[in-house]
Amino acid sequence: MTIEKRLSEKSYNEQLLAEYKQSNPVEALGEMFVAENKKELADLSHIRFAQGEVYFGFQDYEAAIFKWENISNELEPWAKKNVGDAYFELGLLPTSIDFYKSIQTDSLVLQTEIALKLFEVYIAQGKQDLAVASIKQAVEINPDYQTITEIARVFFEQSNDWANAVELAVNESIRTELEYWFDILKEYIDNGHTQVIEPNYFTNVLEVIYKNDGIRFEKIVASLWKNYEQDQDFLSWMNMVNGLLKKIDVQESSSWHIISRLFQEAFVRMVDGHYKLPTITSLMPSLLVNWTNIVQPAQALAAYSALIAWNDFYPGVIKEETVRSVENKIWRCTDQKNLLADSLQLFDSIKQWTSEHKMDIGTKMRWFVQEILDLQKQNVVVVGVNGTGKTAFINAILGHSLSDKPTKNAMRIKNANESHVTMVSSIDIHSELEVSEVINSDNDVNSDIIFDYALPSAILEDYQITLIDTPGFRGRRDDGQVMEMLPLADQLLFVLDADDPFTEQERDLLLRMKEQAPHLPVTFVVTKLDTIYNKQEAKKTVEDAYDRIVKYEPTANVIAFSSKYEIPGQEEAILELFLSFKNESNQEKKRTNQLLQVIRRTISLLYNKRIEKEKSYTDAIQWNEEMVTRLNDSINELEEYKKDKTANIRRAYSNIKDDVKENMEKRIPEILQECAELLSEESDFRKIHLELNEEMNNRIQDYVENLLMPEMVDSLHEWIHLSTEELLESKNYLDEMSQSYNDIYGDVRIVLLGDSKILDDWQRDIRRMTSNVVIEQENILLRHTPSQFLLKSAGKLFGALTQNKSMLYNQYKKFVENEDYAETTTAVVSKFILQFDIFEKAIERDLELFFNQPFDELEQAVKESHADIELKEEALRVMKENPEIFDDAMTLFKIRLCQYEWMTNVGIDRPVVNL
Repeated sequence: MTIEKRLSEKSYNEQLLAEYKQSNPVEALGEMFVAENKKELADLSHIRFAQGEVYFGFQDYEAAIFKWENISNELEPWAKKNVGDAYFELGLLPTSIDFYKSIQTDSLVLQTEIALKLFEVYIAQGKQDLAVASIKQAVEINPDYQTITEIARVFFEQSNDWANAVELAVNESIRTELEYWFDILKEYIDNGHTQVIEPNYFTNVLEVIYKNDGIRFEKIVASLWKNYEQDQDFLSWMNMVNGLLKKIDVQESSSWHIISRLFQEAFVRMVDGHYKLPTITSLMPSLLVNWTNIVQPAQALAAYSALIAWNDFYPGVIKEETVRSVENKIWRCTDQKNLLADSLQLFDSIKQWTSEHKMDIGTKMRWFVQEILDLQKQNVVVVGVNGTGKTAFINAILGHSLSDKPTKNAMRIKNANESHVTMVSSIDIHSELEVSEVINSDNDVNSDIIFDYALPSAILEDYQITLIDTPGFRGRRDDGQVMEMLPLADQLLFVLDADDPFTEQERDLLLRMKEQAPHLPVTFVVTKLDTIYNKQEAKKTVEDAYDRIVKYEPTANVIAFSSKYEIPGQEEAILELFLSFKNESNQEKKRTNQLLQVIRRTISLLYNKRIEKEKSYTDAIQWNEEMVTRLNDSINELEEYKKDKTANIRRAYSNIKDDVKENMEKRIPEILQECAELLSEESDFRKIHLELNEEMNNRIQDYVENLLMPEMVDSLHEWIHLSTEELLESKNYLDEMSQSYNDIYGDVRIVLLGDSKILDDWQRDIRRMTSNVVIEQENILLRHTPSQFLLKSAGKLFGALTQNKSMLYNQYKKFVENEDYAETTTAVVSKFILQFDIFEKAIERDLELFFNQPFDELEQAVKESHADIELKEEALRVMKENPEIFDDAMTLFKIRLCQYEWMTNVGIDRPVVNL
């Protein structure tokens, strides 16, 4: 045992006591101490050090400290360390730390022991950060010391300190190159403890693992790949992997099945339209080269086709010899399974992208894909020039006539228990329509529509086919619907007229169809043979047609057909043809080709839709700007209209009120003056002023109640009628405005409603104001004017004297008849008319309420138009400033499409490129 090991284990005393027989180490060391102390040059440090160890073992820590504090030889650093241990055992943790930190030594073992003891102290103190620093320092100083790395691993794991645990595993994997640490690292990765770490951190350790164990290398790479594949660091990870594989110079391997598959998934992910091209173009060439280097047979076709497709779009970025080598290899690949499912995934990626970017691929494209995925039926497309007997041929096959009218829209005919028609357009699908609604309708139907006609048919059921009837072809401009149906075609029946079979026009149509669907099997049907006068001539007609056809379609089959008389072998030829359809082999690969045609067409459609979308934004902005102008004009017009209506209604009311006021101002003085007739020489002039005052008030009340109010009520009722007509006219005006805008919007967006409740409120207020009108008593003759004062005084003084009554009568009568009563009249009129004045002031406010909703509605429409303008302007700005959002996605979709098209072409003869 080495001396440092003894020192670390505190067993140094055993070495000193090896020659002593005493069983008591304290006694033995005591004897040694006495003996040494008698020497002239005594060296007691070794003995004291050993005594300290013994006392420490007996937990006499104070005695141990005393001994160790008096060490002055080479054991002094260890003695200080032991003093720190003693203080630790005594619970004096800060003191122990001071001793540990005071030690100066070159011994790695002692340095390691000190770091471990500090680690232990900090754990006891609950100082996690300091404990981590100490254990990391210990590992760094002497990783091979005892089980220090295992202590660190357990500590990190128990503390859930995964960053340091991963760092330890990585460093130890690099240092030791042991499988143990490789597996620990993989466990951390599998448990998700490395997700926050930059991918480049693992470069060195992966190199070490690859050098030692290729199988573990693949598993660990796969685990890391899984961690990063859904993370923002995925591209950084792919860059790291590419660099790593290039650095370790990986050649073709027979064992890396997992990484090969992961490369395939990574390629699909990076070309699914969610990454910008500049982001991936720098790493894609390396990815493809590395993939083809390590690819396994199951993914070889995908890898090679991906590299070729990328090179087709970005020639020169991959070395020419690599491309040529891959082009040679690809033709020796076997077909890849699930290519139809992969192609469907591409279509779904396009669909998802368009949905996220507010675009639509259209219902019809989705319908095409849905029908292509039905592998149980063969779709037979029937084409022909107008007048070739195409419809008669289809009717003869089905056994009954669908329609006598020319085919204007493409129609697919399929077997079903009950007859019904489904209309398919770019916008939507209308299902379960009655056959008579569609087939025999005289209405023009949009050429965009496809009819899916279901009917009971034994021949369609027996041979599991559908017939797709296309409109008769008249010229190049009419081939749109024919070409549109080709992606559904498993077989093509080309109907020719026996009078002039396979004309230049028909040849051109065939060549255009073959250009779009080069591998589509074509069968030519020569019809109307009954118009030829003998069978020999008919046979020659068919043979001549065949000779012309095979120049352009060498594998074509030509059969003769007549709907009027039986041609020998006609029925057998057709049934044999249908039987070949039913037994069609390699159905999934054919449908993959068809699906890829739909995808290519969809991508082309999206380019058009993008142009349309940009135009729609521009048009929407212009339309909304025009609507803002129109709406503001309507608001201003409505404001003027409201002012006119308010002025008319208020003026009519004011005229009534002014007439009443004028009548009262004229009539009340007359009523009061007429009260002079109540005077006579017999009147009691001492209180006549009281009697006259009461009678005057009574007469005013009677006038108002019985004469004035009935006329006023009639006038106000006429005013209510006038107001009703005015508001009804306003309602019609608002209705017309609403309808005008809704016609423009094409929807019920504007509803302008006047608040007609104001008429009920007005009628209620008028009843209140004109019912039970009580005129407040006025002090007419009881005022303190000079003339009234003299009269009342004279009446009181002279009223009892008969000889003075004539004089008083004349004076009173003169006063009553000649008084102008202006003050009284003003008071009565003001009080009476007050509530009518208040009502008049409320008329304008009420009419404001009547028009509030229309104004709010129009102003809200202005706000909505402004909001839509801002929205469309922002969308248009983004489109114009960031065209790469669309272009990058379409390019990536086309690259993936190109890859799948290469994959479907495997098996076609092609010369091998010589290297």
